[in-house]
Amino acid sequence: DILARATLRPQSEVPPGLLDASRPGQPGAPKSAPAGLSSREVEVIRLVAEGCSDRDIAAALFICRRTASAHLQHVYNKLGVSSRAAAAAWAVRNDLA
Repeated sequence: DILARATLRPQSEVPPGLLDASRPGQPGAPKSAPAGLSSREVEVIRLVAEGCSDRDIAAALFICRRTASAHLQHVYNKLGVSSRAAAAAWAVRNDLA
């Protein structure tokens, strides 16, 4: 059963600190939304800056991979960048990583 396998995944498969970024009020949670980014987009860009894939982001934020990809595309559009590396660099320069 797919649901059973998904819920029984060892915790070691999730990078340390990955889930903390998605919990409001936790260390690592977004404090503001620069450049017109939504709070969700800030969460996404922070995870990108940590090296997370769309699949990792989806797992951390409890969303589907396609939704994570859509959020990332919105981030690219708002920042005027066209790659994960450029988005991650922007996050570092703006103290989001």
